[in-house]
Amino acid sequence: MDLLYRYMMAEAHDGYLSSTFGRSYEKEQLGNHAAGTTSLIWVGYGVGNVNSTSFNVSVYLSEYEPPQQLAELKKLSPHEELEFQLEQGKDGYAKLIHYRTDSFVLSSISDFRAGLKGYQEHVLQLAFSPEAQIWVNHPGEIYAHGSGRPSFWAGNGYLPKVGQYKGLGILLFDIHEDHDADYTHAYFPTYAFSRIEYSGSWVFAEREGAYAALYAAGGLEETQRGINRGRELTSKGRRNVWLVTAADAQDFESFEQFMASMLNAPCEVSVDSLQVQLTDPRYGEVRFGWQVPLRVNGQIVEIGNCGAEGRLVRQAREVISK
Repeated sequence: MDLLYRYMMAEAHDGYLSSTFGRSYEKEQLGNHAAGTTSLIWVGYGVGNVNSTSFNVSVYLSEYEPPQQLAELKKLSPHEELEFQLEQGKDGYAKLIHYRTDSFVLSSISDFRAGLKGYQEHVLQLAFSPEAQIWVNHPGEIYAHGSGRPSFWAGNGYLPKVGQYKGLGILLFDIHEDHDADYTHAYFPTYAFSRIEYSGSWVFAEREGAYAALYAAGGLEETQRGINRGRELTSKGRRNVWLVTAADAQDFESFEQFMASMLNAPCEVSVDSLQVQLTDPRYGEVRFGWQVPLRVNGQIVEIGNCGAEGRLVRQAREVISK
């Protein structure tokens, strides 16, 4: 239980655990007010919210007390960042990375079974609040009301190759012709943000001084009809490259500067070879490909040798010149 609480407090944003999952369900992905982890965090540290998750009653009534030294992780200052890496499964089968600021959390699983059929693996998630959640997946089925595993939003029909460095995530998709869904899509709830701007293959969002940007090499189209209108962005093609990035006022002095910086950043993308080379305005030169490991400024980004306990680093954020 102590280890589980360490996971939750390191990864949760304002008491809501919004992260990569090995077994995902749409009800937690779309909003975490009712998630079991939310009430566990609430009873331990007073953040999140209480709810009616029944299996938590045994914890409430027990004599168990979560480690109180973890309470310091429930909130970061605007000038801090937290990175938590850990391994799960035999011999570090799953290598996870979580990056938090006081404005957002970006979480992913690194290079996990890329190009193979998926089940309920949720490989990357960006969260600003319980409602302002963003992720990208290959639909496991083409029916929004289906009951498949993987389903329309939970899991992936075919798993992408994923790389993450701090607030930047990259997904490379290579979908087999035997699958009905010949596209990928992003969950992007426009109602949860105060401002949305489109520019070519990019879309930008702002919420309370925090910023998000999505790019898809296959282009972006907002769903206008049906249950997913205003909260789905689709991108055609079985091979595709997605970028998901987040920042805030500590990185850029305005939403306009954030948009301009990302749009003007040198970026070369090849869908045929599934490679990307980006000069990120915060991090420098980023390279990633289907056959190429994630490199930042020439250095391979490795996640490992941190075990089930994980490696947690909380430090001052590096402020770029504005």
